Amino acid sequence: EVNLPGTVIYDPNSSINISARISGRIEKLYVNYKYQRVAKGQKIFELYSPELLTEQQNFVYLITNDNQNTSIINSAKQKLLLYGMTNSQVNALASAKQTNPIITIYSPADGIIIGTEKMANTNTSSMSSASNNTETLDIKEGNYIKKGEGIFRLVNTDKVWGVFNVLEGYNGLVKINQPINITSELDEKNTIYGKIDFVETQLNPADKTNRIRVYLNTENLKLHIGISF
Repeated sequence: EVNLPGTVIYDPNSSINISARISGRIEKLYVNYKYQRVAKGQKIFELYSPELLTEQQNFVYLITNDNQNTSIINSAKQKLLLYGMTNSQVNALASAKQTNPIITIYSPADGIIIGTEKMANTNTSSMSSASNNTETLDIKEGNYIKKGEGIFRLVNTDKVWGVFNVLEGYNGLVKINQPINITSELDEKNTIYGKIDFVETQLNPADKTNRIRVYLNTENLKLHIGISF
């Protein structure tokens, strides 16, 4: 039996890139800090786009003056949806016939904003650092963004990694699919039963350890990022 120190970190494979579907200027940000939690459907930012205004005007013109031409109207509607408008926003536009060059972008899923595309490309292990929880994002209101540009990286926290350090000399004792019993510092009385899903082969020269990963479902376990084992 070997006791291994470990911690909970994000699973980078569960991340979602939130990109701009149309060029424009960020008018308002509803997410201001790294590691801010958002819910699916929550407002993330508002974007001003002259191109969007043009497409809205074209759509309103068609439904007002050529409402029998359903194929062209549907094509115009699909273009608005591709630019990031929701079905409810397009239906409201069709009903009110009032254009608005500002579009509200909503979160596509529950999760945590780990930064902009640039910020998210840092070392994954740094995500567990509580000291960064109030780090401001490197995108601001008034910034211009291009179509296809990554704005935010969102990670789902339903599944996380339990990462454990194995000291040099004990490497031969750990194998993939091997059972592992986990106890968190917040609940030492209850044991989490899992298995080793991945063994890193590269040794960390700083502390002479290599790492193993255990995939954990947090829905029932209620594990928070940064918890130590």
